[in-house]
Amino acid sequence: EEHLGIHPLESTAPIITCKYNKVTKRWEPVAVPANELLAKMFRVLTFDPAEGLSQHHDYSSIAVTGFDTDNCLWVLDLWLGRAKDLFLLNKIYSMGLKWQPRVLGIESTSTQIQIVDSMSTLLEERKESGWYPRLVPVDYQKVKGDKSKAGRIATLEWRFDSGKIKYPSHLSDTWPFSMLYSQTRDFTYDMALLPFDDALDSVAMTSFV
Repeated sequence: EEHLGIHPLESTAPIITCKYNKVTKRWEPVAVPANELLAKMFRVLTFDPAEGLSQHHDYSSIAVTGFDTDNCLWVLDLWLGRAKDLFLLNKIYSMGLKWQPRVLGIESTSTQIQIVDSMSTLLEERKESGWYPRLVPVDYQKVKGDKSKAGRIATLEWRFDSGKIKYPSHLSDTWPFSMLYSQTRDFTYDMALLPFDDALDSVAMTSFV
């Protein structure tokens, strides 16, 4: 918010990114006004709910991402915390109003389907307020192939290998993006170095939405 304000879709603040120059064969910095860049993105909000509130449980994670016209995935906003359902529903909604994503994906295992139903009701009640996305329940048990959390996160690997994912570097040391950076650096297929994986998992959810 310090950079783009509370209305990022209207902000003209520059976002500096790198693009590959095929002539010079180098990555070069490019400054683009935020509103121009964001207007061309297909934005998605994903929510990965935690199953408890103690310090030993994962965090609930809300991620706002955007696909640009080059199919590059931008991580635009992130929230991590432990809270009860009512707070989480309102937090999802406030971030949705801010970023206006077209799709809302919520993990929907058998123990979490209630929050999908509650969010659907909330969206219907507030549909006149300006944000009414398509709600997509994400049930990993119906996914073909590797259903493990490591397998889900590994679906992002090709993006890192090809430069098709971008994190906000100016927030790399600021919570909760610092957690996302840490989880990304420490990811291995056996998950041995990750006490928590929620931020990275909520970004990976875009592959299934």
